Amino acid sequence: MRRWESLSAFLATPGHDTGLHSIAFPDGTLDVSFYGRPLGEDGPATVPVIFSGATKERNGTLGPYFSGQGISTELGTASISVADPTISDHGDLKLAWYAGCSRFHAERALHALLAGIVERYDVDLLLIGGSGGGFAALSAARAVGERARVLAWNPQTDLLAYEVTAVADYVRSAFPEALTSRLDPGDLQERETLRAYFEGRGIRTQLGGVGDRSATLVLQNTGDWHLEQHAKPYATRREMTVQQGVLTDGAGVVAIGDWGGGHSAPPREVTLLATRALLAGATPQAAYESVSDAFPQFFGASIASLRNITAENFALSSTPDGYRIDFVPPAAGLTFAFYVNSPEGVLEKIWYTPEPGIELTGTTAQRATSISCFVRNVIVEQERFEVPVNR
Repeated sequence: MRRWESLSAFLATPGHDTGLHSIAFPDGTLDVSFYGRPLGEDGPATVPVIFSGATKERNGTLGPYFSGQGISTELGTASISVADPTISDHGDLKLAWYAGCSRFHAERALHALLAGIVERYDVDLLLIGGSGGGFAALSAARAVGERARVLAWNPQTDLLAYEVTAVADYVRSAFPEALTSRLDPGDLQERETLRAYFEGRGIRTQLGGVGDRSATLVLQNTGDWHLEQHAKPYATRREMTVQQGVLTDGAGVVAIGDWGGGHSAPPREVTLLATRALLAGATPQAAYESVSDAFPQFFGASIASLRNITAENFALSSTPDGYRIDFVPPAAGLTFAFYVNSPEGVLEKIWYTPEPGIELTGTTAQRATSISCFVRNVIVEQERFEVPVNR
């Protein structure tokens, strides 16, 4: 391991060899691992920087822990992997989001390192991470600015919207004074109380928002609870809208896929192709299109916009035995639910399925006076329309 007495000493060196580098800051240390020679005259124009998510079984062992050597090897490019210093220093922690602890403002140090690399070596950065590592990548992108792009999958975008036990473990280990001075242990589930505490220390807990125009490609698994709690709120805070099958604000993209397994990472070939595209200079939208074209089995259900759907899209027609209602014209990426109503109440409920219509027969058809038609897309945006049954 090569030890550096300061960030300025590290940046003063024209290039760095493969191996571990420990960089001292006034209040702590950042450990980075170089695969190949990512910085200097023979380095790539865009350097992958890889962040780790939660560790698995630690058994009290100390770090540093690194991710990404496999990506670097398979892509044949030099890269940088960053260890989370809070994980390294706290043997009981599995996840710390690179946010730091009461002793070391790791987030500030990390952002200073990345901004310094961009300026000193005149390179762009591709920040890569999943889950908690995705949070770190997205956070760093805003700090680095236009010279950074992001590939993140199933990321947390609000530290305090994660599992309560994991957040509580982090606070107890990294900020123990919070439990005795400004916070009561019973308040750990009160997100805004904790948010105010972190913001008072200059630590971001929630990503996105007006002014965040970083070039990000977020790949979100539809079966993962992060879709509702992290991906959608992040897109909303960035004021993204549905365009060309994804959520986008013109700079960043949130794309929904279905590769099974809930919070599992996308298949390796998906992340490798997305990484290659972004390293080659593709925009997040173009990178997503490359991935979705190559792997339609994972990205077949693009996000359909509900903006132009009206009650007129639900056509009611007579059948020999009653009535039929259908959504027209057919559209991919939508599911439908129907309530058949009468003056006495709901006669029949058909919950969401891909089937765009239902048929009413017998006494249900005779008593029905209206049909409530529900339509939603893969990000669970929903609209409701009332169609009268005119006899």
